[in-house]
Amino acid sequence: MIKYLLTILSLFSIAFAQLTHEKCGLTDYEQYLESQYPGFHDAVKTTFNKALLHSQNKVQLKGINSTPDTIFRVPVVFHVIYNINDSVNQNLPDSILQNQIQVLNTDYRRLNADTVNTRVIFKDRAGDVGFEFFLATIDLTEILQVA
Repeated sequence: MIKYLLTILSLFSIAFAQLTHEKCGLTDYEQYLESQYPGFHDAVKTTFNKALLHSQNKVQLKGINSTPDTIFRVPVVFHVIYNINDSVNQNLPDSILQNQIQVLNTDYRRLNADTVNTRVIFKDRAGDVGFEFFLATIDLTEILQVA
């Protein structure tokens, strides 16, 4: 009898713990944003529905795996942190940073050689997202006069 009672109590404590534990703070944060900016939820839903409709229309018109109409160029800035007293041994060569940009471009444009290994359930969703990354050449802090 005690064995059954302990089992039931354990199940209740597990169930109660799951009811009181929220795994993500997103709900609270969304409620906070709604309180600060009334209409936030409606704006998010409207934007999501517009994006969903646009995505569905694109798929119907062009097909899922087609090349995007526009390629968005994204400037990239690397912040390399190293010990100033040992900068020669710790600093990264530019070739490593350029290689990382190439990896981003290959992945986001779906040009990597292993695309043939894409699992069947993802094949109709995999495609070129139309982002091309490049090393930034302009310091926006100078343009915006931000310290």
